[in-house]
Amino acid sequence: MKDLLQNKIMNLTTYIKNVVNVDVDVTKVSNENLRKLPFVISGMYAFCFAKFFDKPITLMFVNQGETTVDRIRNHTIIVQDAWNKTVVVVFDNMESYTRKRLIEKKVPFIIPGKQMYLPDLLIDLKEYATAKPEQTGVIQPAAQFLLIYHLLSGHTENMNMKTVAENLSLMPMTITRAAYNLYNTGLCEIIGTKDKFIVFDEDKRRLWDKALPLLTSPIKKVNYYTGWIKEKQLRRSNFNALAHYTDINDDPIEYYATTSKIFKHLEGVNFKRTGKIVGNICVEEWKYNPAILAKNSEYVDPLSLYLCFKEDKDERTEAAMEQLIEDLKW
Repeated sequence: MKDLLQNKIMNLTTYIKNVVNVDVDVTKVSNENLRKLPFVISGMYAFCFAKFFDKPITLMFVNQGETTVDRIRNHTIIVQDAWNKTVVVVFDNMESYTRKRLIEKKVPFIIPGKQMYLPDLLIDLKEYATAKPEQTGVIQPAAQFLLIYHLLSGHTENMNMKTVAENLSLMPMTITRAAYNLYNTGLCEIIGTKDKFIVFDEDKRRLWDKALPLLTSPIKKVNYYTGWIKEKQLRRSNFNALAHYTDINDDPIEYYATTSKIFKHLEGVNFKRTGKIVGNICVEEWKYNPAILAKNSEYVDPLSLYLCFKEDKDERTEAAMEQLIEDLKW
């Protein structure tokens, strides 16, 4: 029984390491702590304590017979009350409908090699260790955000992932996944053990050219408005920004870019949503925060702007895009 649990722990920690590149220290629960639980529960599971992204958790390994989702959920509540730690249930295997029921009940669980569902940490990773990452032709928005941040600032190699996450106002887990997305597409290396660092090609222009086929427009949605607006988190975009950076003529429409959170709450007394024909202001919802990349400028960053026009085949626009990249101080 002892060897079986040790194998389960090894499978679990290896899976977590492969998926999110985090080393998890696992310790068995003492007999003194086990006595705080009802006997029926301590007999159905094996228990360990661990830390995951600095959050203390209890690992509850299922080791006995058939049981229901509702019973497991009730048992996790009892265990959490006893030890005051988030409980994560560890299964060897599970039917898909049982997984669905656990997710509906928001019961954290891990099936090594198949799925990790930890709602308290905003993690829902499926079958990452059993298949190679899919090559979809583009990288994730957070990975693009991270890459452009590096190309514009160059500071990432002196920061661990946690610090990079703070600078980009993202969760550490999001940056970890973004970094490994870049790693899996050959755009960076990841070094370090406890503290992870992202290492990019020293030649930024060469890195940009290599990454370009995998990069997409950051624009998720656009709305048109009439009136006027004062919002510090908005950045001038589209033709307004292109005219700022290049010799192209500006457009009479005012273009702005912002995050999804701000985009949803823009309308006010002096700012009404309307159609494209009558609107004098166009606001773009971006997949990442344009204000962070723009820094102190009122305009969006030049690299994201380039990607906004990437599919534009107009000769005038293409000339401006070429100037945009050539004028950039790499």
